[in-house]
Amino acid sequence: DGKLKRLPQKDAVIYTYLPTSFKFGRDGFPFLVNANFITDAGRLQLHKDSEWNKLIFSKIPSEFLTWIKELSTSYWNYYDILPKKNYGRTNALEKVYAKEMEKAIETIAFIPRLCNTKDKVLSSSAIMDRIGFLDAIEPNKLLEHLNREYNRNSCVDDFISPVRNYRLFSDYGVFILDKDKIKKILEDEQLFSEMTVDYNIKLITFFHIKQNPEESDEINNVLSTTKFLLDENMELKRPNELFFHTDYKKENSLAQDVVLLNEEVSEAIGDLNLTAWLSKLGVQLLSNISFVEYLYENKDYITTGNAIEVGKFIFRIYQTEDLFGEIS
Repeated sequence: DGKLKRLPQKDAVIYTYLPTSFKFGRDGFPFLVNANFITDAGRLQLHKDSEWNKLIFSKIPSEFLTWIKELSTSYWNYYDILPKKNYGRTNALEKVYAKEMEKAIETIAFIPRLCNTKDKVLSSSAIMDRIGFLDAIEPNKLLEHLNREYNRNSCVDDFISPVRNYRLFSDYGVFILDKDKIKKILEDEQLFSEMTVDYNIKLITFFHIKQNPEESDEINNVLSTTKFLLDENMELKRPNELFFHTDYKKENSLAQDVVLLNEEVSEAIGDLNLTAWLSKLGVQLLSNISFVEYLYENKDYITTGNAIEVGKFIFRIYQTEDLFGEIS
């Protein structure tokens, strides 16, 4: 079916032309190893302190990763047969394997680049975007963020495809862009400079789609205090600094300095049924009552120049609406 298959664990024994009973580590390799090992008299176990056996095991990491370098061009699931970085250090064979595997990972570029699977990248240089930020953030800007925040020296070509067993890649030294990195991304104001309407809509949609029940509260808490929404002046604002776009400001001159969500963004959010979610983050509907609440929370908004008009407005609302009931 065009896929590589791991050696079943029950068959993951070392061969010396015929199978032994020896498994490397607890689980054995996910591929078959067959060599002229020195065994005990019954040909079932390997001599762990044999210099010859140690020499053979020292060659496995570099030989295997060099082979994977070739296979990974044609087989997308090459990672299914990757071995662990180490299988313990309880005997001489495990120790020599772990030492040589470290060297092989550092020197053999076997992971296909996302931009060109024929070209390979070292584990230490590779970046795996598990969240999918490349779908929402311009690659060069995302890369600038990663280099700046994590003291890296990466280029756009260092991105690799996300895979299921990302933890193994993390052990190999691949930089994993996952939920643990979201907070820093959202709080990096440089990353979201020069925002366009289309980019903002794409970003908002992305953040909503990528949430899951286990992480939504944590992500929403960060989003609610992060400047990632475009306002009517094309500036980035926090959700709790904004009101949904409305004609209310035309009807109430006192509200002229209240900041609204960008009109095009607001319309798109409505079409995408994301209004309730943004409300949860802190964006409000602008009304007489919410404007009074805004005045209460932003006392500097009332000046000697508008104090009388504000007082008249509040008194009028008090007469016509359940002002204190609504606010409480």
